[in-house]
Amino acid sequence: CEADPLADLLGCSLATRPCQTSGECSSSGRCSDADMGLSAAIGGSCVVTPLDEELLRQGCNSGRCYLRLDGAFGMEVRNRHGMLDLLDEDVDTPSAGSYPLGEGLEARLRSAGRLNETECGALPTRPGHQAVWIAQATTAHSCSRWWGCCHAEVGDRCQFFSGPIVDQQRDPEEAARRREDCHSCSGRWVSVFRWGDNGVWRKGRMRAMPRQWRLREWGSVNA
Repeated sequence: CEADPLADLLGCSLATRPCQTSGECSSSGRCSDADMGLSAAIGGSCVVTPLDEELLRQGCNSGRCYLRLDGAFGMEVRNRHGMLDLLDEDVDTPSAGSYPLGEGLEARLRSAGRLNETECGALPTRPGHQAVWIAQATTAHSCSRWWGCCHAEVGDRCQFFSGPIVDQQRDPEEAARRREDCHSCSGRWVSVFRWGDNGVWRKGRMRAMPRQWRLREWGSVNA
């Protein structure tokens, strides 16, 4: 439903049922990777990290679209889907790469053409860049797997990552090496995504209602 671009344009969507037990509720939550559009229907996406301003300026000229991710840790890569031809504007303009996701018809058309994990692994990248497959996180543990070196923060959000992000759980040795390099360059080693919105299990209870039982009785019409 959500993975099909035409169905998405028609407004098809999926919803997750509420927690059925207190255990499910206590472990539930939301990973900020959902801001990339990941869901139960779209389980992962291909990301080139770190940012490359030249690729962003190219837009969709290369047959692929590079879209800046909020968080500045990389660019989501999409195949240039044929549905982009439905746009009135020139989709190959330099501004195409910075078009916001999830807003309006144009953005929803641009969201088509996702690469699968195999295509992502075979994607050629420039020196100093890396294509990684980011799967949807469904637990706090999986949400904290991606880390990177942050050199500029605004509030609690990193605005500039230097170098590719790394899967700390899959490759702890590489993560440790990059963490040391980050600290030596006055950077801060931070988690790319955050887990929040934990559920609270509450039992239903009866509440007294302000209702009274009254018998019908005759009365004066003109009183």
